[in-house]
Amino acid sequence: MKKHVLTVFLLLLLAAVCHADTTVRVLPHRWSMNTHSKGRVKAEILGIDPSSIDASTILMNGVAPIRTHSANKRLVAFFYKKDVLATLGTVQSGQTVSITVTFGSTNGPATFTDDVHIVKGKKSSKNPTGGKPL
Repeated sequence: MKKHVLTVFLLLLLAAVCHADTTVRVLPHRWSMNTHSKGRVKAEILGIDPSSIDASTILMNGVAPIRTHSANKRLVAFFYKKDVLATLGTVQSGQTVSITVTFGSTNGPATFTDDVHIVKGKKSSKNPTGGKPL
């Protein structure tokens, strides 16, 4: 039993060391609570060869991306904001929440977190003159 626990521990330690230079940024860092249908957020995975990442395993708070893109030695995964917000339960303006991004790669599984700030949504003013509301 102890041998199995030690083996699992060593595998997890190896996976962590292999991802030591890897970072994940969740963007934008400020999310409004407005959930219009086209609102998107993204996870940028940096510091690892994008071809070593299994894009089908990428999740943000358990939500699969709507698409991924690889460029400039980084992999970017795009998500519908409303789907990720739904995983947070009740949130309030001014709150900071941690977002978890997971993926598998040739170096093993990886889990990263990044904080985002919840802000009030902007109110739309439909002013036909294009200027400031009176």
